Amino acid sequence: TLFHMAEREGYIRPVTFDSPTPSPETEEQGEAEAATTKPKHVRMLEALQANDDAEMARIANMAWLIDGLIPAESFGVLYGEPGCGKSFTAVDMSCAIASGTQWQGLDTGDEGVVVYISAEGGNGMRFRKRAWEQVNTKAPLMRVLPITTIMDDPKDVGQLTQVIREYRKHIDQPVKLVVVDTLNRSMGGNENDNSDMADFIRGCELIQHDHKCGVMVVHHSGKDAEKGARGASALKAATDFEIMVTKQESILTITNTRAKDVEPLPPIICRADVVTIEGYTDYKGRPITSLVPVPASFSDQLKAASGMTERETMLLDCVRAQVAKEGALDGSADRQEVRRLFMERSGIHGGKFGQAFSYNLKSLADKGCIRLSKDYVYLLEI
Repeated sequence: TLFHMAEREGYIRPVTFDSPTPSPETEEQGEAEAATTKPKHVRMLEALQANDDAEMARIANMAWLIDGLIPAESFGVLYGEPGCGKSFTAVDMSCAIASGTQWQGLDTGDEGVVVYISAEGGNGMRFRKRAWEQVNTKAPLMRVLPITTIMDDPKDVGQLTQVIREYRKHIDQPVKLVVVDTLNRSMGGNENDNSDMADFIRGCELIQHDHKCGVMVVHHSGKDAEKGARGASALKAATDFEIMVTKQESILTITNTRAKDVEPLPPIICRADVVTIEGYTDYKGRPITSLVPVPASFSDQLKAASGMTERETMLLDCVRAQVAKEGALDGSADRQEVRRLFMERSGIHGGKFGQAFSYNLKSLADKGCIRLSKDYVYLLEI
């Protein structure tokens, strides 16, 4: 009653994230489970009394969620521009971790629960998971939570950690990763304010420490994706890993832009394949589809490495073919013949063709693949 009266006058009741002292039933669940239910002051005292060599050995032998990319019990960000495939990549990673199968050729360890908080597009996330399962294997431990959690709100975070704790008891499986998709929809404060961002990070770390799991936040990049995720600098400073996703046509490039205490992995190239969901249609009877990242072919990898679009690659092939046909020693090709060949191969006609031809021709010249004159296109060494 006193709390209720005080709250009506503006008092905010503190939220505790510590459970009561472990009961005999809790102790039977093992040391790992009991550790998360100890009062905070007990955990602090144990940390001060810990043996350095024993702790370093424990950390050195800690498993990876994805080998060399995402450490266990870590906090990090996966980011990219809108529509770049970052959520599909996050689902791909989550399903692989939950099922204990390899992710794009990298080991994930034993299976475990992945809680995917889908604050954006919650209804479609289950179809993305099902599409992944059709291509790969069942991932029952990848659980979709289509309810927004405000990670800088202690009450919301308190509810989430209690729900996850109850689910762990129900399923008797460890939680390996919690995905927050996206930061913007899961933050009440201003993402450009370092103080507000610190509150968001604190909420993520409470989940991370309470459940001995990793937390990965899906976020948008700034105007220049190469400069990292948008928002306050406190976010990058707090991360153990940072992963950038870029898309070029159907090719996804996953780049490890920050790796704490280890060497970053080289970029991982994959292709987003369209998959038709079996057994489901929409209200008009049309098939439901989704995208699933699959290993890239050698040509896909070359395309990603060159940074060229499909049309640029096609136009460059037209230049090469015309140079070979004319047999010019200086690498020249008749510009009109290149134009004719590109129209034939691209299938573009009308006013759009002239624009597409000029744009892609200039783009190839800017990338140093060709040199232009009024009547000729000169093939350069790439």
